[in-house]
Amino acid sequence: MIKLMIVEDEKIARESIKKLIEKYFSDKINIICECDNGEDAVEKAQRLRPDIILLDIHMPKRDGLSAAKTIKLYLEETEIVIITANSQFEYAQEAIKLKVEDFLVKPYSISSFKEMITKLIEKINKKAVKVKEEKELQENLCQIKALVEKDFISEMIQNKKIEEKELANYLKVLELESSKFNCIISKIKEENLKKIIGCLEKECFHPSVKLIFSSYLDKLIIYVFSQNEKMISESTDKVSKLLLRKDKETSIVISSVYFGSEELIKALEEAKNKLNLLLNSENISSYDIPYDLEDNLFKLILETELKEQFSIISTNIDNIFSYILTKNANCQIDFIKTYMKQLTLMIDRIFRKIIFDKNKLQTTEEIFDKIDLCSTIEEHKEVLLDYIRCNYSLLEASRDKKHVKVIEYAKQYIENNFDKNISLEDVAQHIGLSSNYLSKYFKKVENINFKDYATQIRIEKAKMILETSDGNVTEVAEKLGYTDVSYFSYAFKKKTGYSPKEYYSNKVGNKVLG
Repeated sequence: MIKLMIVEDEKIARESIKKLIEKYFSDKINIICECDNGEDAVEKAQRLRPDIILLDIHMPKRDGLSAAKTIKLYLEETEIVIITANSQFEYAQEAIKLKVEDFLVKPYSISSFKEMITKLIEKINKKAVKVKEEKELQENLCQIKALVEKDFISEMIQNKKIEEKELANYLKVLELESSKFNCIISKIKEENLKKIIGCLEKECFHPSVKLIFSSYLDKLIIYVFSQNEKMISESTDKVSKLLLRKDKETSIVISSVYFGSEELIKALEEAKNKLNLLLNSENISSYDIPYDLEDNLFKLILETELKEQFSIISTNIDNIFSYILTKNANCQIDFIKTYMKQLTLMIDRIFRKIIFDKNKLQTTEEIFDKIDLCSTIEEHKEVLLDYIRCNYSLLEASRDKKHVKVIEYAKQYIENNFDKNISLEDVAQHIGLSSNYLSKYFKKVENINFKDYATQIRIEKAKMILETSDGNVTEVAEKLGYTDVSYFSYAFKKKTGYSPKEYYSNKVGNKVLG
């Protein structure tokens, strides 16, 4: 319900407004407050935060314009309607500066009152829809960035040769390209890992600090990013204290502070070497783990049309277990169970960060209970396959919804910037995605590639400008951001079948184009 406040010193006038609202808008508007002076109106508006204020200009203690000015400082989105007995309204200019929505001149008719309130309701509802869409978009972008964080840590853990450009892209998407960083590795008891990760996700750090972290087996790997080296040090101390508070037996090592994408792996290597010395171990894990195969599994879950090609997922899981058994001939079934739980946790993080209806997901506790009952490798594999299969329909529904929202946001950006020669990379950077991702799903959702769509929008705008101009092609091209008039003419003719001059002549001459 829309919240409305009536500010009017005359009781009869207040009652009249109330009756009109209750008669015609009772299903849409709730009158939350009535005030008979300006001071009371300011105090109650700040406390109750109404959507609409009907405000008489002549009131005791404080006049309407003064009250409106103060209210707007705190409640910029609140719609204020000034009520006045002066049809000329000598204060109109001042009211416009305050962004007053409308004027209600006494005596006013029922029809004009209804029309004014209806217009306000429509405006508020449109704003609410826009706010909701922007919130959903931001949630989608946060989910996408969370996946990028997971991919980033995965790349680091695998310690394979990664191109510097690829690492730089990670930092760019995560908005960390100008940040310094260090790497923390902590060996933690398996039963404490999930609880510690939850604490890290909820912990408040300085706004200039960004943590990216992921677990693998009994290790927690954390990158601490900030432009301020002092903030990195203070945040690292905070993380260390949190880890020790949650697991008193944990082993913690910290790398030096580094800068630049080419140093990301160096920071991890330094921390790994320190942990090896601390644990007197040659490897970060005493087992040989198939990181490449795991990474491929995660990508398959995100990209494969599972209903049609589930055998690909199954084969990849077979390969993971074959690798573990071949490379770790003496591993016990307890290690397999531990490994399965860690793999399930990583897959669960993927599902939970991109699926909207999380309540329908199986809990990791349910899967862990099934794992504990397994006695053979085949049983373990079947549990994992069933888990992925059951959650995938939810993933597909979320994926489709997310893609549509993101592409709508991209289209809006193109629409708002048609007068600039924007590229796929420009739009991708603006909404925080990779250009490959945007290109792939733009074509999938719109059934047209990005470049053709952007050109189509610019040509439609060109047609509108030509129809209302003097036909100067150079000026039209400049308004659309084209630096080369010849190329503009070529693109226009390719799309419409007419040169800009021909199009203008036909429209001005009221000829019908084919």
